[in-house]
Amino acid sequence: MSKKMDRRNFLKLAGTTAFAVSVTSVLGGCSEVPDAPSSSSPSASPEPPAPSSSGSSSSSSDASSTPDVEQSKIIWETRNNDDGTAVLTGYDSNGAQPMGVITLPEKWSGRKIVELDGNLGGKITKMIVPGCYKKVHYGGSKYLEELILNEGVESIYEFDGSTSLRNVQLPSTIKSIGYKAFLGCTSLTSINLPEGLESLGWHAFSESGLTTVVVPSTVVSYNSYNDSAPFYDCKNLVSATIKCSVLSQCMFEACPQLKSVSLNDTILELPYKIFRDCSALPAITLPEKLKRLHGEAFNGCKSLPSITIPETVSVIDEKVFSRTSIQKIILPNNLKKIAWGTFEECSILQAVYIPLSVNTIENDAFENCPLLKDVYYQSGETQWVHINISDYGNTMLKAAAMHYYSSPNSLR
Repeated sequence: MSKKMDRRNFLKLAGTTAFAVSVTSVLGGCSEVPDAPSSSSPSASPEPPAPSSSGSSSSSSDASSTPDVEQSKIIWETRNNDDGTAVLTGYDSNGAQPMGVITLPEKWSGRKIVELDGNLGGKITKMIVPGCYKKVHYGGSKYLEELILNEGVESIYEFDGSTSLRNVQLPSTIKSIGYKAFLGCTSLTSINLPEGLESLGWHAFSESGLTTVVVPSTVVSYNSYNDSAPFYDCKNLVSATIKCSVLSQCMFEACPQLKSVSLNDTILELPYKIFRDCSALPAITLPEKLKRLHGEAFNGCKSLPSITIPETVSVIDEKVFSRTSIQKIILPNNLKKIAWGTFEECSILQAVYIPLSVNTIENDAFENCPLLKDVYYQSGETQWVHINISDYGNTMLKAAAMHYYSSPNSLR
């Protein structure tokens, strides 16, 4: 027969139990924890496993993360590929929001991730992309400051509008910097484009903060059209070195601070509007094998007082030297035509050498050239009068003093 517990012993035991419960609550946190479902209950479902550091997410937190949010609890969203791999597309709001310093996961739900295709919440300050990601597309973020692409990444596009992005590290495996890759990234002042890069896309660095750029010798293509060129409207760009043999139309258009340009001697053509409105460009050495200057190549280069055109050039298209500060010009001996508007609004042009090969001078070739006083012609008057000179926009040319049987040395 059990003994009856007296009041003192009962209170002593109850107090001990209450203290144990209190300690357990402190150690376990302040939030209420629901009872675990009974294994015998048919409606109970097991909780999903916590993401592992090597598969679900290898994210780490920093000062920008709140103390009670663990980066390891990010629930990533993916899109499955037929080959057993996956594409990272975002995160689930039921988990933690990616923020601060984030290393993207290499695997999720057993699938290797081979691509990023989506915005990850917009509060990541540093993104580290593993080499298993072949394509990287983000969508841009005003919070992103650093982007590290590990060896293995091959293409990147659409980080446009990441105005705080100041550091980008590209791997040697990168092949393509594509559409709007760094458009409007105004804090990005420099970047190392590695040898092995093959393509620059629409607006790759347009309106960015770049001050200098070196285009590697391996670049062979540009996906650009008119003002969507890779360095269009880079207002702080001062220096450009082109090591490859091909260029993009409008490539440096509207770069008002560009003062130094180095071109590969293997370049055969200067594309349409390549240096249009580079108003600070004081001089340029053209490639020695150059064959053609496309339309408006130097239109608006108001600080360009002179230029030497290689004898290999046989085509100079419309408005190539319009609105420049050229004072005198020697045209190459293989030129057949002075195209429409070639020297339009060259307000301080004083003299021009025209070779015997020229048989046509089109409309407005010398329109608004008030200081044009001297024309040096390679042959005589008989040949000159047979040139087809447009009556429209060439008044000052026709009024200039003619110097027949001249040579280029007459202007040097």
